[in-house]
Amino acid sequence: RKVERVWCVDRRRPGTFDPIMEAAAVLGPWVRDKVRYVEADVREVQLPPQTTVLGVHACGRRTDWCIDAARRLGGSIAVMPCCYTSAGKEGPQVLRDQLGLDTAMDIDRTYRLEKAGYHVRWTAIPRPITPMNRIIIGRMRKEQ
Repeated sequence: RKVERVWCVDRRRPGTFDPIMEAAAVLGPWVRDKVRYVEADVREVQLPPQTTVLGVHACGRRTDWCIDAARRLGGSIAVMPCCYTSAGKEGPQVLRDQLGLDTAMDIDRTYRLEKAGYHVRWTAIPRPITPMNRIIIGRMRKEQ
């Protein structure tokens, strides 16, 4: 209830959006007035400063676009990356070889967030829900 506004951003509004919103409104009627869908590219959408960015199953490069958006806005971020093979070849080759592409890429993303001033942690949802279950969470470090 404390969240002022939620913008769902994607190039195309999926048909599942309205039924999900209706189900959410049954549990929390205040949701209807706070959630908006914006059909736009996350790389170009104009949002208020310090907006928190969430990317759920942000396929391939979309995870990196979410990270770039959070950095641009100065907001927190939580992303659940997927489709690593279509995302590029970030991270040192030795990490890709030894740890796998997905872990190497997320290590690279973690370093980029930390370099930008974020405190980063990893968590996960249960693997039976999805095997692409890692969540990268970043919050701007407080100035000392």
